[in-house]
Amino acid sequence: MKNKGCCFVYSEINKYPLDIPPELDTKIERTGKNGKGLLKKDNPVNSMFFVRIAAFVVLAVAVGVFAWRLNQYSNDIRENDAQIDSIAVSSYLVNAAEKRATPVYPKHEGEVVDTGRIDYPQITDSEKLTQYSLAYPDFVFWLYIENTTVNYPVVQAADNDYYLRRNIDGESNISGTLFLDFRCNRSTFAGHNIVYGHNNQNGTMFGPLKKYMDKKFYDEHSVFYTYTKDSVIKWKIFSAYETDTENYYIQTYFANEAQYGEFLAKIKSDSVYDTGVEVTSKDRVLSLSTCYLYNRTNGRFVIHAVQIGESPLR
Repeated sequence: MKNKGCCFVYSEINKYPLDIPPELDTKIERTGKNGKGLLKKDNPVNSMFFVRIAAFVVLAVAVGVFAWRLNQYSNDIRENDAQIDSIAVSSYLVNAAEKRATPVYPKHEGEVVDTGRIDYPQITDSEKLTQYSLAYPDFVFWLYIENTTVNYPVVQAADNDYYLRRNIDGESNISGTLFLDFRCNRSTFAGHNIVYGHNNQNGTMFGPLKKYMDKKFYDEHSVFYTYTKDSVIKWKIFSAYETDTENYYIQTYFANEAQYGEFLAKIKSDSVYDTGVEVTSKDRVLSLSTCYLYNRTNGRFVIHAVQIGESPLR
């Protein structure tokens, strides 16, 4: 049989190929048992069409997910603002800052007594804070870093997973809630305590912590405060650094005071700069930890602070 063209039709009836003139090449379909026609030749145009459709679907899904996450973050911001407004540390607005003066008591021959009382940014309505703590059994304290967005309640659950993606009401929330490590004693805050929170790119939750890589930022924000319905504690940061989960900086149990002292010396030496703040095995320490995935797969950024004073909340 002569080859008159570059293609042929295979017929179930004839059981042999039929010669086809070249000019009819592009119009020929192959006939199968199901009677449906298929193009004889592979058509790169059609293949590219399906690839483009698939790419469009993937892009549409990605845009949808991004829009959903953006909406979730926006909702979280509104919820966080509502929480701040309900309790409100007044110096969250810099120009409205009010501080309680530290009382000075006379002693023999003109000396003064160190009462341990401190200046602190005032809560707008301490009664609201009392109601808040009674309404939420998991509430531990209110955390505030002056002139930043860190102005949130801190809770504690039976594990370190519950509040990762839940708000203080226990509802699903992509930003979660700041929470105290379940191993810590919320009544005494003895030894080393850790608060965890997400490093949100929109600057909420523990988003500002990474700024402590800059010594200038530290100099302007070297202290923070924790409020309960009864008292306020002032903490001074003595160390700030980037690390990862291979470094067990979240240790809370120590066999003895000496071991605790060694741990404190280690985390102080890890700081990216010298803060000049001293810490001893007699001190209570509060650490703030967040994810920091810019340079390491399981990266973390952490600041450690020592208690430097406490006052009744009035």
